[in-house]
Amino acid sequence: DEELFRILAGHVRAMPAAALPIRDSARILCAFSLARNRAGSRITIGPLFRHVSIVSILAMEALPTLDSSQHRASDLSALARSYVQAGIWDEKLFRSLSGAVRQLPGEAINFKDIAELVNAFHKIQTRSGSRLRDGALFMRMSAIVKSRELSALAAEPRAVANIVNAYAKAQIWDEQLFRRLSRAARMADPKRLSDSDIAVIVASFAKAQSRHGARLRDGALFRRMSLIVQSRKASEFSPRSVANIAAAFAHAGVWDRALFWRMSRLALRLGRPPSPFAQLSSVPSPLVNFKHQELASIAWAVAKAGVEGAQAAKGLAGAAALPGAAGGVG
Repeated sequence: DEELFRILAGHVRAMPAAALPIRDSARILCAFSLARNRAGSRITIGPLFRHVSIVSILAMEALPTLDSSQHRASDLSALARSYVQAGIWDEKLFRSLSGAVRQLPGEAINFKDIAELVNAFHKIQTRSGSRLRDGALFMRMSAIVKSRELSALAAEPRAVANIVNAYAKAQIWDEQLFRRLSRAARMADPKRLSDSDIAVIVASFAKAQSRHGARLRDGALFRRMSLIVQSRKASEFSPRSVANIAAAFAHAGVWDRALFWRMSRLALRLGRPPSPFAQLSSVPSPLVNFKHQELASIAWAVAKAGVEGAQAAKGLAGAAALPGAAGGVG
């Protein structure tokens, strides 16, 4: 009901700072960002977000004279997420958010909040034209993660995946942090790791390992993820995760033949042939759910794996050219 949202936005903009705490601001903006992002929306949210920015900055700048525990990490992370979701890049607000978060005691920030915060900040830092570089926030979050018990980290595999992904995308190469997150990922219950979590983890570590000057070499992580992937049914994977996992292993230079063979079989949805890759190029396209970029990623990765990979890549490339394969960008 867009008329209702407009009326509510007017009421919120009329509220003084004392009547609009961070927690309520975060909830209101999350609701409005969802309403704005839906297809066909005509809601204008700029004035509302500007008002909340002013009010929230005033509240956060008052922290030195107030008890910082009044601002919960979950509220601050939700506020950051709402701005990112709405595509409103208020760098002054994000600087105030960073300062408020860094004042919180480490034990008050859980892994989910850390994941949300670093993901929000990596997105605003890496967008085109951004002037925000907040190494202090990433250093603080890293110190908190490294201070926690490994068993607690391992119990939150989705947060581990999101944290390592944010650091990799922000190009903050804290190798000590990556090693700790690797150990946590290897300790995690495989049943709690989704196909997308595995894809994010191996892609992030591939970036960390393949960058210039990297000293990180984490074969144990890739072996563990490979075994988990090979033990799962095809129905547990999406086309995107298959493509991303294969590409990550290739980028990292981890030439696990069993893994690449499994990725090819997953892509083509075939039973095991008498000899590896013998039937790939003669199969009619079962790749109706794959986009061309996903097919290209798999073909490139398998070709990089060796001679057998090259034969698989030829079959995949041929399948991608058939009418049944989906188009578009992965």
